[in-house]
Amino acid sequence: MLKQSLAANALFSAGSAGVMLSTPAWLTSAIPAPMWLWLVLGAGLALFALQLAGMVFNEALRRKLAMQVVAADLGWIVATSIAMAVFWHALTSSGVMLILAINGIVGTLASLQYLGARRASWEG
Repeated sequence: MLKQSLAANALFSAGSAGVMLSTPAWLTSAIPAPMWLWLVLGAGLALFALQLAGMVFNEALRRKLAMQVVAADLGWIVATSIAMAVFWHALTSSGVMLILAINGIVGTLASLQYLGARRASWEG
């Protein structure tokens, strides 16, 4: 379960990074943040996706870093939720729906990764 959920997270993160890097103007229209921020977030997310891909193919790395990935995913949810609450007035309805949908996916992946990491620790 851990390997599969990390692979799913790698694919989702890479796809999200691609959107951020290729359409920052569209994202800015829905979630008013400077375009440079979308580019920085996209680059960081691309690196995160590469780390996740490495974890998929390296069991020792997977076991060592799995809970840090869960923590990073939860940190993303908390940070974007706080930002949404603070900047609520500036968001479009599309922006709010996008944030909620992404947080739902990230939360699901974090839950599956947590369960997979726990199962892997039980199995030794």
